[in-house]
Amino acid sequence: MVVAEKICHALCQAFELAGHRLSISCSIGVVVYPEHGGDEEQLVKHADIAIYYAKQSGRNNAKIFRAGMQAGS
Repeated sequence: MVVAEKICHALCQAFELAGHRLSISCSIGVVVYPEHGGDEEQLVKHADIAIYYAKQSGRNNAKIFRAGMQAGS
């Protein structure tokens, strides 16, 4: 989770490109193999659910997938 938080922090730093000041944010869904899925399909599905929760929490953060999370909740 520390790595995901460092990525979010690094990406939210404003920068200049072609004379324009830009800023971006990110939302990260974290999954751990094999705890959150036994194959890439399950892992991607669970990461997507975790990203949804990260976005719902105000964006620019990371959430670890938990078994109680439901898609679209």
